[in-house]
Amino acid sequence: KEVDVSLSLHINRISGVDESKEEIALDVFLHVYWEDPRIWILGNASQVELTWDKDPKFWIPDLYIRQLREMKVLTLFQDLASIRLYDNSTLRISIGATIIIKCDMDFVLYPLDVQTCAVDFGSWLLYYAS
Repeated sequence: KEVDVSLSLHINRISGVDESKEEIALDVFLHVYWEDPRIWILGNASQVELTWDKDPKFWIPDLYIRQLREMKVLTLFQDLASIRLYDNSTLRISIGATIIIKCDMDFVLYPLDVQTCAVDFGSWLLYYAS
C-alpha cells in the first residue's frame, strides 16, 4: 500500500550564494508528515514526542531532493530534530538544517537579473503493510 508523504519547508534565511558554483545555501526547518496506522498512542494524549534513535523501530520515508548538493543538520546543545506522533497515527519529523542546492543561474541581465531556483522534493520508497 502506498503512503502519502507531505513536506513543508520553512526558509529562515538565505545564508550564502556562490555564483561561480551556481549554488545557494538555505537555513531551513524541514517537516515531513505521514500516517502509519500500525502506530498509535495509548491513553488520552493528543500527541507524544518520540525518542530520536539512529535505528528507529518504525518506518521513516526516504527523502530525496534532486538539486541537493549538501545538507548539514543543525546542532545547538542538542540535535534540532524531533519525531512527534499524533492521535490520528500521523508521524512528523522536524529537522533544522542548512541545505546547499544547485541553482541554474542566468546573468544575461546582470546587474538587474532575477534568479529562480526550482527544488524538487520527493520520497522514493513505497510502504508495504506486512
